[in-house]
Amino acid sequence: MSHPRTSLRWVCALTMAAMVGTPATTLAAAEPTVCGRAANADPAVLLPALRDGDKLPEVFRDKSYVALQDKATWAMWTFTVDGNPAHPAVICRIPLRQGAEITLDMVITCKGEQTACAKMEQEFKALNAMMEAEIRGKQPQ
Repeated sequence: MSHPRTSLRWVCALTMAAMVGTPATTLAAAEPTVCGRAANADPAVLLPALRDGDKLPEVFRDKSYVALQDKATWAMWTFTVDGNPAHPAVICRIPLRQGAEITLDMVITCKGEQTACAKMEQEFKALNAMMEAEIRGKQPQ
């Protein structure tokens, strides 16, 4: 059985890998505002708004997280579920093309226990760094 973070990592990595050949015009510089919806949001309100209102498909679920993907903007919305010590929380990550580089913009709102929130943020930052390194290795030189 794979570790939950590993499974979520691969879902996100596949998203970023698909972007490597995506034209720069598709990855507009204005897209960070997409994740602005996560800033200070109530995750319990935002999840149904994205799932039911925006009709974003669920692409991952385990005992700690559920993830939705916006295929129009490439944004990955990850929410904690009951039982996760950082719950309730939302993490929005969107890949951005900056010149030849693809990076991840991330916005986190965590209303769970402070230590658990800090740990979750560090885990997602580490996950982002690994994904960005993988993508750099796959980009045409």
